[in-house]
Amino acid sequence: MSGGPLSEFQEIAPEHPWGKEPDKGVPARLTLKQRFLRDLMQSAELLGTFLVVQAKRKSPLVRLGVFRTPQLGTANIAQLLLGGAWIPMWFFLNLYLQQVLGLGAFASGSALLPMTTAIMVLRWSWRRGSPRGSASSRWRSPGSSCSPPA
Repeated sequence: MSGGPLSEFQEIAPEHPWGKEPDKGVPARLTLKQRFLRDLMQSAELLGTFLVVQAKRKSPLVRLGVFRTPQLGTANIAQLLLGGAWIPMWFFLNLYLQQVLGLGAFASGSALLPMTTAIMVLRWSWRRGSPRGSASSRWRSPGSSCSPPA
């Protein structure tokens, strides 16, 4: 079970009667700080498990050796941070369009279509424009836009 559903299950489970009275010594609700710390520990545990499993596999999803090369490690960390900022940008942009500008759900979704279309066109043109045998074409697999070599 992934971290999100597991975390939500742990939040709901103490409140559900499950056919018996809950223990009086166990608090029914966690505070915000307790939930944050629990989710942070679960995330660290899941990341640690992933890294251990990947280190032991013959053909891992992520070659952990890429972080040993200084420039490549820095680039990967920068890409991770940019990717981490990209997803919330869509959420907060939608939130701004709906709550500040007063647009409805359909109108705010439609307002994001030009940016989505531009991203799709640019990715398609990037794939078409890279010459055969270049570094970018060697790193690509048929199913993804940019994947590391095996």
